[in-house]
Amino acid sequence: MSVSEITKAPGYKSQFAFSNVFKKWTGYSPSAMRKEANQA
Repeated sequence: MSVSEITKAPGYKSQFAFSNVFKKWTGYSPSAMRKEANQA
């Protein structure tokens, strides 16, 4: 699933807004989280 698809699921209108909130909640950007998950 792409970040843009994930962005739309909870109702965010922009990927930028979602990415900012995601980073505040997790401490990671969505792409950094995906990279880390793929390495595990």
